[in-house]
Amino acid sequence: MISRISICLLIFLCSTEILAHRDEESLTTITRNPRSEMLEVVHRIHLHDAQYVLNNLPDLDKESRDLNSLKGKAHVALQVETAFKLKINNKPIDIYLIGAELEGEFIIVLQEFSLDDVGQLVVSHNLFRNIFDNFTSRVIVWINNDRKTLFLNAANPEQSYDLTVL
Repeated sequence: MISRISICLLIFLCSTEILAHRDEESLTTITRNPRSEMLEVVHRIHLHDAQYVLNNLPDLDKESRDLNSLKGKAHVALQVETAFKLKINNKPIDIYLIGAELEGEFIIVLQEFSLDDVGQLVVSHNLFRNIFDNFTSRVIVWINNDRKTLFLNAANPEQSYDLTVL
């Protein structure tokens, strides 16, 4: 009887461990701010992923590896700034870094940009792929009640969105 209970308990514990595994993924939203007419970009990155990346970057001091420090958040924001690129009609868009903050189990990196043109918006996002081979960036473009979700990864590094809905 004890052995059956032990086996059931072991199976239960193993199954919850498997179910608890989380994919390495970030969530990015692009929305229009009606007051400023700017397009806002919000990147939500799990703290565990960001911390793992900081721990694996060469030449960072102890403070730069600490996500609670300004330097740690700045390094993650710079990783996002380097990895996230937009083009409209094959012309690069200037994206401005606003800042980064911790929110629960996530680090939030904020950016914004303005558009003078409409057409095909090309989104590329290769965040943390130098550390995680299978890192996926889910990008939700939500403008004027039109929403499209893009999944960007090593096999599919960029996608486009029709911005004529503006």
